[in-house]
Amino acid sequence: MVLCQVRQSAEHRKTRMDNGPSHVRSQNKHYYSRGNLRRAREHTNNHPELKRQSELLDSIPDIAETTAALLLSEITDITQYRSARQVAAYAGLVPRERQSGSSVRGRTRLSKMGNARLRRALYFPAITALRCSEFFQSWARGLQERGKSKMSVICAVMRKLIHLAYGVLKSEKPFDPAWAKTA
Repeated sequence: MVLCQVRQSAEHRKTRMDNGPSHVRSQNKHYYSRGNLRRAREHTNNHPELKRQSELLDSIPDIAETTAALLLSEITDITQYRSARQVAAYAGLVPRERQSGSSVRGRTRLSKMGNARLRRALYFPAITALRCSEFFQSWARGLQERGKSKMSVICAVMRKLIHLAYGVLKSEKPFDPAWAKTA
């Protein structure tokens, strides 16, 4: 309830404000303010189901309590998605090819049609995962060897994090890095 209220409050402020860049920055700053995040954590701790889901998300490397609270507030019902690909598309973490006709091809970029708050919530956990987690470092090395740019690798890690979050919430089992290596 409080997570929804926090989100609705942010949406209300967003619709009231002008579309200028300073107003957008101001809105995002309020959405991620300590007070809102503290209330979201308190709400999570007061509801057993949300607390269990938060603990499952905490088992994923580099997803901490704050990121788990933001993920749970943005992806309210995991059962409405049939696959992790749908959740990634909802977050806007899918590649989009640029093509005109048969010969003009641009670089593949991130489709930013999805939820910007989810992308924002996953950016720093992805950076941390690349710096600190052996699981993600070895996987990212393979992407870099195939010629992917640094930002493409970060976006791929963000997508991997959302896939792992979906898998953990759907299966209701904590993350197991040994299983992930065999899959």
